Amino acid sequence: MARLKIDLQGGFVNDAVVIVVNGWEVYEKDSVSTRLQVGFADSVVTDVPSGRSTVEIEVSTRLAKTEFSVSTVDTDITVGVSLESTGIKHRVLQENSGGMSGNNRRRSL
Repeated sequence: MARLKIDLQGGFVNDAVVIVVNGWEVYEKDSVSTRLQVGFADSVVTDVPSGRSTVEIEVSTRLAKTEFSVSTVDTDITVGVSLESTGIKHRVLQENSGGMSGNNRRRSL
């Protein structure tokens, strides 16, 4: 098992966000807003099996949706997600072989 951390970063303003990982809803919130001072809105951490995982993110208030895959091989991974005028953008920010720290909500699949 590995941990997948998804950081919601720039561009969110009172947005409704749903995140689904491997078919399981791991995050749902109606009022997500980026704190401009730090460029951060919220995050979620979930356990995922080693291998490829599918991530779906929907921002219904902006009629935006994206789906992408990430690979984990007993390695923790962090993905940054931003909301831009052209849609939802993501990028892998960090891969660790150790544990994750922080006060993040964690869900197991």
